[in-house]
Amino acid sequence: MAALASSYLTLHAAIDESTTEGLDTQAYPEPGGGGNNGAVAESHVNRYLGIAAKPHAFSICGEPDLPVFDKLRLLHGIFTHFVTVPGRTRTNRFHFGNDGGELVAYGEKMQIDFSVFQRFVATLKALPAGSRVAISGSLPNGMTPEFITDLLDVLIDWKKAKVLIDADADIVRAVLDSPYRGRIATIKQNDREFGNLTEPISVMDGDRKVFDTGQLIRLTDGLLDGGEYVITLGKQGIFLRYQDRAWRIMGTLPGGIKQWTYNRCGDSYVGGNLAAKNAGLDHILRHLGTNYDLVRMGLPADFASDPAAPIVLPAMLGVAAATANTSQRQSGFSLGLLDRIFRDHLSVTEVTARATVVS
Repeated sequence: MAALASSYLTLHAAIDESTTEGLDTQAYPEPGGGGNNGAVAESHVNRYLGIAAKPHAFSICGEPDLPVFDKLRLLHGIFTHFVTVPGRTRTNRFHFGNDGGELVAYGEKMQIDFSVFQRFVATLKALPAGSRVAISGSLPNGMTPEFITDLLDVLIDWKKAKVLIDADADIVRAVLDSPYRGRIATIKQNDREFGNLTEPISVMDGDRKVFDTGQLIRLTDGLLDGGEYVITLGKQGIFLRYQDRAWRIMGTLPGGIKQWTYNRCGDSYVGGNLAAKNAGLDHILRHLGTNYDLVRMGLPADFASDPAAPIVLPAMLGVAAATANTSQRQSGFSLGLLDRIFRDHLSVTEVTARATVVS
């Protein structure tokens, strides 16, 4: 049976414009927004794994900007499904200097009404039944977190989808308060979003954030019944909670490769993770062949037979995709670099799920 690709829902699309000091005379526009970025990452990881499946991207965007969003189809082979509104899509501007990328300005949010949301839900008829679906990014003006519950009615009850939520505290809180709490496969947030949901989870040591793993374990204990909870921690990788076990996974760029930006890294994690889950554990191990060493990665030699392996190995490939993304100013990444990171530049540590929190 051919592997299914995932579908990515972006309720608030964006155009990402970037300039690079000394190189660009004008901004280069790219399709953005959480789900669109995730779909691009999955398309790359599918090629890396030798899988022909193509992801679907569902977006709400401004009608005048459709040519920009059509790049998802033309450049990455993604199946696109757009609902348009008369105004312009928000534009986020980035500038890259010698020391990396910097967000210059966020664009103004789009305004939508319930009729736009209804048209968006109607496009989900094209969503493959039984597939993995990521709901990613922020909400436009006019849409409340409660709309997400309406989406879950369609995705889980009608399409039997395995849903990943990648969103801020308001959306996640609405999901956790809904009847679908125990039927969500994965929730993924960055450290700021998770801190807004629970309590601040980092302290500063100079210019470096420090996270207490015990605190992360305590705060995720029982938060999502039976599913995965992933918190991205910037330069420090991710914290992964699955049932009563937890891991820290980090990736680094090989020496000599410049790190440009952390923009899109969380979205790249989602795309890499879902691509790997669609492929399945056996396919990942066959792809790696005999030239891989789980012990060097921090895992037991027999970890492939661990019940958590179908969760942890895809998370590792997600971290590899996110790390590879930091080397690029535009979306996408080198498949050769992805392979080097996945094989040789990851570290995985299982942490005690009942660790004592030191206050």
